[in-house]
Amino acid sequence: TFVRNTVISNCSAGGVSIAPTGGTARANLEDVHSFSGTNGFRAVGSAIVTARGCSATGQGNAGFQADGTAARMNLRNCMSSNNGDGVEATNGGIVRLSETVLSDNILSGVSKTGVPLGVVESFANNENQNTTPGTASPGTPF
Repeated sequence: TFVRNTVISNCSAGGVSIAPTGGTARANLEDVHSFSGTNGFRAVGSAIVTARGCSATGQGNAGFQADGTAARMNLRNCMSSNNGDGVEATNGGIVRLSETVLSDNILSGVSKTGVPLGVVESFANNENQNTTPGTASPGTPF
């Protein structure tokens, strides 16, 4: 699946959710923007999602989320702001970040939850500009 140059707004069910019922689903997202929903972008189960130049803003839960031991969310040059969590890795899901900005998210910039605990991997060229306790100081690269 390939999605490019798309805006999704005011969708209570969430923006983009890749959740295969069998096998592995792969999606490439480029310049896709999700505003005001539940989750901006989700990789569920055995989904592998790569996003470049995408943004999630105003989501009630996570801007970007990987949920499940085979779920992967690869982000490059993305932005997650004013969401519940900037990025969330849950139930063993993995989120990888490169040149990504997390700013002004309500709960945290990075959330790792579930059983097994989710994993967030950074290429150390991202910015976490959240002011919530437990997250990095404003402007801290990680």
